[in-house]
Amino acid sequence: MSAQTWRKVAVIAAVFGAVYLIYSYRGLRVKRETHGRLTHVLESTDKDPQARIDSLESFLLLHEDPRAASTAYRALLGAHGELGSDSVALKNVSDRFLAADSSSTTHYAVAQLYSARNVYLSEALIHARHALDGLNSSSIPKNMSEEDWQRMKGDISGQMNHMIGNIFVETGQPDSAVAVLEALVENSPDRPAYLTVLSRALAMSGNTSRAIEGYLRVVALKPDDVAARTDLEALFIPDRGDLESLEQQITRQRGTERARRRTKFQEMLIDQEVEPFEIADSSGEITSSTEFLGKVVVLDFWAAWAGPCLHDLTLFQQAQSQLSRRNDIAMLAINVDQDTSQARAFLRENGLTLPIYYKGETTTTDYHVSGVPMRVIIGPEGRMRFKQVGFDGVGDYVEELTWQVDLASR
Repeated sequence: MSAQTWRKVAVIAAVFGAVYLIYSYRGLRVKRETHGRLTHVLESTDKDPQARIDSLESFLLLHEDPRAASTAYRALLGAHGELGSDSVALKNVSDRFLAADSSSTTHYAVAQLYSARNVYLSEALIHARHALDGLNSSSIPKNMSEEDWQRMKGDISGQMNHMIGNIFVETGQPDSAVAVLEALVENSPDRPAYLTVLSRALAMSGNTSRAIEGYLRVVALKPDDVAARTDLEALFIPDRGDLESLEQQITRQRGTERARRRTKFQEMLIDQEVEPFEIADSSGEITSSTEFLGKVVVLDFWAAWAGPCLHDLTLFQQAQSQLSRRNDIAMLAINVDQDTSQARAFLRENGLTLPIYYKGETTTTDYHVSGVPMRVIIGPEGRMRFKQVGFDGVGDYVEELTWQVDLASR
């Protein structure tokens, strides 16, 4: 091949390379613009589900990016659920969603909506099982530890089996529900929602004694659960006695559950090295973990978009106030939102006044923040003593946090 030919080949390759780069850049830019538009739709219609539905439908007509479409359909399902749309509208959106994205997460989203609205329950069961099969065959995500993956997988599997058990109850199959839920409750004894559905199934199948025991545990773990209390009274009084006897039983059960949870925290105690952290307060001033050596440090990671964080932060603020006289504790609430303005708005709208810190560049990766809320407790020597993801909403928050702090200080 002559030198002139080589030059022509080189020029052609350069041109095609430049064209490829241009189109790749344009594709990336289009994707960014698409996701930017979708974010704007969701933020601008946050308080108006009908406007969100209209805007999302328009978005889906104009954009074909699969990931953006999947996110849009998921938001569309949620908006219809929030608006209380009829079952025909729900089915229409669900079928379109599944046609665009047949992943197990889509089946799970559809099953959740059908189950929550108590419609198309036979289809909901199929979708839930499809989602569970997908979860069981899935591999560990990148940048996630095996421990965090197993915890997350267990949580999601529990939610799916809870939904399947509830569908069995709603469709008059209590024995099938009991078979699913007994193992679930054994593995997750602190989930009143799981216990409630199991108790309903046991009552439906005629096992009154075990149903009463289940409801007693629910009321002991969650005293403000009025529905569970009503169901318990309806079963207990004809079978075992009056309200006074019931109150005595509940008091005993609370003592049993309290002792069990205290033992659980002792079993959760760990001793791991942990990376030092640097976080910024609301004025931008940097705070370092080295400032707290000799103290027990409680880190509460949270995000404005996660519903359970509101309950967790409210109780965290109360705990800060009640434990403020203890000089051996530092309690830091760390926001992990990308947009810190959302965090400030969240605090303002919900009347929260506790000091807030914002994550450093590597905080979430160093501490493997795989879900929120997440509590990390560091002992006086600077080693991690507890790591707890999620908020179960049971027990006495301040008392149980005090147990953990005292264990961490040893």
